Amino acid sequence: MESLASAGIVLVVALLLLLPGAAPIPVNAARVTASGSEPPSSAAFNPPCAPVTTGVCVSVANSNTPAIVPASGYAASVEPNSTTSIPLYVKSSQPLNWTNAPLNGPDAPVALNVTGVLWNGDPYYSKEDGTVWHASTATWWSGPIYEPENRTFPWWYLLNISALSATGQPNFFPGMSIAWQVVITYNVSGAYEHRYGPTFTYTYAGAWPYSPYPGAAQFAGASSFEDDLALSTAPSLPTWNDSVVVLLNLTAADRSVGATLGQAYLDAQETAPSGRVVNSVTVSEPPSNGTTGYASARLALPAAFAQIAGAKVIFQVHAADTAGDWIVSPLENYTVLGNGSFRTGLFADDLALMTSPATNSDFGAPAAVAPGTPVAITLQSRDPTTAIAGARVVYTVTVPLLGENTTSSVSLARIDSVTFAGSLPPEPVGAQVSFYVEAWDFSLQVEQSPVRVYAVPSFSSLVPTVPANMTFFYLAVYDAGTGHWVTGAAVSITLAEKSFADSGSTIAGLAYPTIASAGPEYPAVVPADLAYSIEVTDPWFLPPGAASAPVVAFSVYVTHDPRTHGVAAVGSNWVVVQDGALFLVWLNATAPALAGAPPVLPAVGIGNWIGLAAATVCLVPLVRWWRGVQRRKAEEIRRITL
Repeated sequence: MESLASAGIVLVVALLLLLPGAAPIPVNAARVTASGSEPPSSAAFNPPCAPVTTGVCVSVANSNTPAIVPASGYAASVEPNSTTSIPLYVKSSQPLNWTNAPLNGPDAPVALNVTGVLWNGDPYYSKEDGTVWHASTATWWSGPIYEPENRTFPWWYLLNISALSATGQPNFFPGMSIAWQVVITYNVSGAYEHRYGPTFTYTYAGAWPYSPYPGAAQFAGASSFEDDLALSTAPSLPTWNDSVVVLLNLTAADRSVGATLGQAYLDAQETAPSGRVVNSVTVSEPPSNGTTGYASARLALPAAFAQIAGAKVIFQVHAADTAGDWIVSPLENYTVLGNGSFRTGLFADDLALMTSPATNSDFGAPAAVAPGTPVAITLQSRDPTTAIAGARVVYTVTVPLLGENTTSSVSLARIDSVTFAGSLPPEPVGAQVSFYVEAWDFSLQVEQSPVRVYAVPSFSSLVPTVPANMTFFYLAVYDAGTGHWVTGAAVSITLAEKSFADSGSTIAGLAYPTIASAGPEYPAVVPADLAYSIEVTDPWFLPPGAASAPVVAFSVYVTHDPRTHGVAAVGSNWVVVQDGALFLVWLNATAPALAGAPPVLPAVGIGNWIGLAAATVCLVPLVRWWRGVQRRKAEEIRRITL
């Protein structure tokens, strides 16, 4: 049996040698390629192999190669990058080369013909002018590789659609449409017979998916710009002094082929109602940034184009992808409207108010807003022809812990003639906020929104249970010189024994330990029955002769359930008073130095402390208050002794 098998192998080899133009099987043909890489086995990777001629087919070389050989038909849906080389295998049932077969030229046994048309429809490689592309080097083909696992097509030849020329220049470009075919040449007793395979097509990615140029594979005619880019204007109906933004955005079709915006500009001209040209401008944005590209561009027409009611503005946009392919929009236009006035006099009919996070009407329960979260406010005119001249938010913050109400206002900034926006500042735990919006038109008609409310959850609702070995406390900073609770004073809280450190700033006068991972200003329970080092720096606290705000540094001892009421620390011009879990830092106040342990006062609510603070600032010196504290201390000691 072994001798019969050996005889069969010898017979097959002999038949191969007798084939016209056939070459002996190379000794090392089984695994050798031009690049020295090992080809994939047919079992591991078996792509579609399209027929070229009888007994010959062509496929992509490996799984990383763009699939330009379709499973059916001749047009590949894949769009490779123009910087990607595409290796191909021509697979044959028998050897195709012969001894001394030419490596290039019209009689090469295996050859690749490539023609191409650029995105703008211009031929780049063409049969008509003889510029067919074959290879980047003088070696058009390499092989054969003998693949015994592929019994139908065991002889493989390597072709390569190289991205770069031999000198490193690009052979192909984004948006270029390619037609390619394999040519097989047989040497029949010295006579050459050529067999041309079918023509396959594909397109390189990276260019606008639609072209306005006839002759381009992507030709879409006059609709090319709208198909390639989404154009919008804001505001859509501009009024006086509006800067109109022309926004360009990539479309889904762009993203599918990897096209991005390289640069854009617009030309605009404004004509007065009389027909006289009053303005013209060219606006460019963004600048070219090489091959990275942009997803969008904003081309802003200045407010100078919105000074005349009834004026007409005509503009046209030019945009290029990163490959430098330009498209031009149709002529766009708009008319500058007058300002108008609120039509009904009712806020809800004339204006729309949006907040984020959401807020509620004052007829309902306050909406919950997380600690330290600003509330964004957007105001829009419901009539795009009625401009808003100005708007502001009037808001009142109540901090029950301090027993204080403060009312302030925030101006809303103009986004465009019909849109104003701003935000309310973040608030600490327990704060309650009510606000309304005032807006006026250009005839100075004022409209006021209904009151909106929201609240920041209290500490007890956020942290229902404090473990026995933990605690929580507040710091309140009050400036007796200005008579205001301080917002923006820097506060640090440190516990060296437990390596705890927290820093932040006061909001509505309050600060407290926070846990950053849970969100801004989210309260954190901390170890109890320990002394905490506190530092407070109020940038507006400048004692006489001080060049900068001093650091108010002190230490407080905090138990699990703080119940102490008294003076906790004293400086030359500040006092710290404890009221249970609240430490009131009173700036611009004077008192004699502490003598021994802090005094113990009768338990009083913080509202009493605030009243006391106000009275001290407005009616009596702090020294008298301090003497009263000392007197009450003596009385308390005498009562306890008796």
